[in-house]
Amino acid sequence: MKRGKQLKSARREKRAAREVAPKLPKRPKRWTEAERSANLLAHAKSGTLTLHEAAEVADALVADPFGEHSYERIYTLGRSFSTQYEGLIAGYLTHQCDDELARIALQTLCGFWGMCERYLVDLRRFLDGADNDPMGFVRVVAVSAAGEHLRDNVHSGLLAHLLDLAALRHDEDQDGIKHVVDALSRALGDPHHAAPVKAARAAWEEEVLRRARERLAVEPG
Repeated sequence: MKRGKQLKSARREKRAAREVAPKLPKRPKRWTEAERSANLLAHAKSGTLTLHEAAEVADALVADPFGEHSYERIYTLGRSFSTQYEGLIAGYLTHQCDDELARIALQTLCGFWGMCERYLVDLRRFLDGADNDPMGFVRVVAVSAAGEHLRDNVHSGLLAHLLDLAALRHDEDQDGIKHVVDALSRALGDPHHAAPVKAARAAWEEEVLRRARERLAVEPG
């Protein structure tokens, strides 16, 4: 009986000791590079990326500019509006950069950050078909960015460029003309998804092109 009381007393003492003992801090999670990159992008999309985390992303890009996670990191800085890294992102518009990274860089600068006016030379280079854009993926972004820029800005040279491209793409492929006409539609103030169903699209495209030519005829040079 005495032995049983001693065991119960010992158990109570251990339990009491556990309750008053300070809790040790949890070990920080050890991220893999892919996990950390995805985690930071999630923070950017939710608007919770901190300045310290943005600096971490930028430092990773500087250390490994063309690495496996470079696209995701540029996207992270773009979505978080970390415009203090404009120079870093602009470096991906060069001729030496591959089209995937150039595309997200152009989308960041001209789309997310609205800096199209500063990068018109690069924009027009991609509209013409840059050497580092063999499949035309960056040109699609450039076309869209040009349309959005012309929506609130007067730039007859850029408008003429899109109209010339529309004529060229019309001879090459229908997908190409769609992107250009959609951009011209936005430039003219139309809402997103203004294009009608396929059956009526051809007539709508001609109307958009007519309106764009009319604007160009009266727009200052």
